[in-house]
Amino acid sequence: MRKVQKEIEAGKKSFPKVTLILIMCIAAAAIVAAAVIGNLFTSDNREKNEVRTDSSVSMAGEKGLPYIEMLFEDSSVYNRLTGYQSDSFSKEGKGYSLTVLPDDLRQRILISEPFDNVKGVSYQVRDISTGDLIEETEVEEIYETGGLTEAVLNIKNLISAKKEYNLQIKLEREIAPALIYNTRIEIFENPDDIKKAILFADDFISYSLSDDDTGYIESVIDTKTTTDSFNFATTELISPASLIMWKGLSPKNEERAIASLVSVDQDEVLITTSYAIGVGSESGGKERVIVNDVFTIDVDTEEEEKTLKGFQRKAYETVSGNKLKIKEATVPLGFQADEDMQRIYSEGGQYVCFVNGGNLWRICNGTGTEKTGFVRLFSFEREGESEGEVRTDLTPLIKTDPDGNIVSCESGFGINIISVKDNGDVTFAVYGAFPGGVHAGESGIGIYEYKSEKGVLSEILFVRTFKDMEAMKRFAAESYLNEYGEMFVTVDGADQKINVDDYSRETVTGTSADGNIFYSGDASVMAYSQSASEVPGMSDRIEIFDRDEEILSGISANEGEDLKILGFMEDDIVYGIAGESDHETTVGGVKNYFKRLIIADRYGNEIKSYGEKNEYYSDIKISGGSLQFTKVKKENGEFTAGEQTGIVANNLYEDEPFVLHYESSEERRKELFGTFERGANDGDRVTILTDYVYNSGNTVVLEQQK
Repeated sequence: MRKVQKEIEAGKKSFPKVTLILIMCIAAAAIVAAAVIGNLFTSDNREKNEVRTDSSVSMAGEKGLPYIEMLFEDSSVYNRLTGYQSDSFSKEGKGYSLTVLPDDLRQRILISEPFDNVKGVSYQVRDISTGDLIEETEVEEIYETGGLTEAVLNIKNLISAKKEYNLQIKLEREIAPALIYNTRIEIFENPDDIKKAILFADDFISYSLSDDDTGYIESVIDTKTTTDSFNFATTELISPASLIMWKGLSPKNEERAIASLVSVDQDEVLITTSYAIGVGSESGGKERVIVNDVFTIDVDTEEEEKTLKGFQRKAYETVSGNKLKIKEATVPLGFQADEDMQRIYSEGGQYVCFVNGGNLWRICNGTGTEKTGFVRLFSFEREGESEGEVRTDLTPLIKTDPDGNIVSCESGFGINIISVKDNGDVTFAVYGAFPGGVHAGESGIGIYEYKSEKGVLSEILFVRTFKDMEAMKRFAAESYLNEYGEMFVTVDGADQKINVDDYSRETVTGTSADGNIFYSGDASVMAYSQSASEVPGMSDRIEIFDRDEEILSGISANEGEDLKILGFMEDDIVYGIAGESDHETTVGGVKNYFKRLIIADRYGNEIKSYGEKNEYYSDIKISGGSLQFTKVKKENGEFTAGEQTGIVANNLYEDEPFVLHYESSEERRKELFGTFERGANDGDRVTILTDYVYNSGNTVVLEQQK
């Protein structure tokens, strides 16, 4: 038995006495609240989801999911929609793209599904702000177009002009599950102006990939040479035309760019596009680059004014086995807009995993248990129609700020690396809408484990859910697989443990009193408020749960005091102690002032305490190994803010074993490289691992959000 509960009093400064007060029994597999998880497992007999590393079949399979595109009256295309599996509509759905309804409200759509496979098409229109149903209709006009399917949504005259609604389309198929697609819709007075903006973006992309001179691009941008204008992968309205046009690298469009209309604000139209190109010389090999462009286009310009008001590009090269090589301990990662590529390394630094272009790679630097080389652990890529073409059949989501600057570029799925061990084993999560494989069209989180010794990838668990991408991303990051083969996931404020050998399961913690749960850097420890105090945001008791050893530690407030979890500094929990009157009502809620800040270990034992007489602390911010706060004085019951300061953990600036850095050349401009700081053996051995055998007994279904 590894499960122990400890009681700790928050007011003591020295290590408290640990009292073993409870041995918790393993609950029966059937004891799980039906309101939380339904249709849990279809089988308790686990098959091995194994595939050998010589597999050459992609997770995407032979065919991706069908997409839906919006059509103008002249059949020009925009707004490609990606679907997810569901038999029913959801009032929570909200489309990323904005569809312009024609005057007669007859919206044509193109479905990339063979006509003979389509069983039916229907749609709902809902009020975005309230979720109220406006219309639900079965589509009658469905036609065959070039072997695919075209349909007409005859929207009823129940909507108002100059107001957005959500349109949800359901595609029912003969031999496959139904799919749901979302877009926003609006009636505009001048739809032709918006169409012109989309055509402008199409022309811009066409000219930026041509071999012609730079005249057209220079005529529509505001060229100014800046110190940051030397990266092909990051360009903007003031960048030189030669960079926007990938001059010297012979760019070639590898797939059709489909414009996504995001918003229309008075006379300005925001459009995003994402497409793949090939760059580089034929002799040196072509590199595949995913280009993400954002246009802010003025549709009511004077003759002297420029139509293009804003432009930003972020591009990311999809590295492949043909390019990955270790040379003098350095790996070329190609054209990358950002230096903060997701990566995690083993404790000893022998292995590094990184995510690139929707692919998960693992590098051995030659000092580990394997020979030097690379393994592609996961991919949704599949071969395209043309020779050498690679597709994922997803519509990337480009998030922007109000000024049109790119915040992030995401596909319909994401990858979160959970752990990399010194023996080369890797655990990771894939979340979002799965574009291929046995989960094609399903929305959820898959947990996978790669065993280095056997060269085998196993699917540990698949959690089907209809949460949005951000919620799934958090869920994946907060999940944890320990060395005992137990998977921990948090559902409705309580931790669920699933044994991945026999899929027995049980609830192992209480429920968070306020819904706020915190996790350590590697998610091996979680902490939550077990009981709330009378002061909003404060607690009478904090629970800390060690997911490795299943030790539940309790921290109770002393009489006349309240507690608040502030976060984690790696594995150490940070919490504050305040008197019952140490708060004030402010606009938006209650602000608490702490007379002591405590850093405790994963069992709740106090490591360090901060607190001076007549001094309080507020505005607590934790980032990695740093803790920032504002010092506050209290006089006559009034709080007065003072200086801002903080502390930094001793190990915050430890050297990373694998460091990313840009290097420049006159021909290639900026490219991203990764270097093993402790050295590496040369090598270019590449193994492609891209498939697995599915076990139907490993799916957990969370409540669908209606």
